[in-house]
Amino acid sequence: MVNNEKHPLTGALAAYVEQFDFARFGYATIDEILDAHRRTAFWAERFGGLLPQPKQGKAPAALMPHETAYVGKLLEVYAEAAGAEIAGVGDLDAHAEWKDHLQKQRVRFFDAEAFMATYRDQTEPGTTESFADQIYDAIEPSLTIAVASQAAPASVLAPQAKIGVKQGVCHQLANDDRVTWKI
Repeated sequence: MVNNEKHPLTGALAAYVEQFDFARFGYATIDEILDAHRRTAFWAERFGGLLPQPKQGKAPAALMPHETAYVGKLLEVYAEAAGAEIAGVGDLDAHAEWKDHLQKQRVRFFDAEAFMATYRDQTEPGTTESFADQIYDAIEPSLTIAVASQAAPASVLAPQAKIGVKQGVCHQLANDDRVTWKI
């Protein structure tokens, strides 16, 4: 009824409603509703609380195409420190400490990738991007991953961001050409 007017349901819509199986509908308890909402991107921001642990990254044995930028920048740093040309990862065979260092950085990069992928859909849009921007703001004056490890971003993601993830975000920033490492 609208403004004391009656509008009877007729025609195809009335037939559809009469044939519809309303047994498909049920009820949900407040606990069930909250559990469903907990799995959305808006839970953490609205209700607080700790997000679930992020997935761990796994660095594959071979370099992946999307690692080219940050690895190339690291190779430039290694070459500068060695005072010699280091054109590719194979050139690190003569420099065991840098070969190990590169592998650690790759693990950090993939940890950051997994971290961002875990929380991209569990937080409000822009949360992971804001987190990366805050890491950039922390390192920008010095451009060192040591500073990134001490950064304390104001983000719902901060409690889950271990040092390696923060340092891995630096490599993501290098991959996006926002950071270039120099000695």
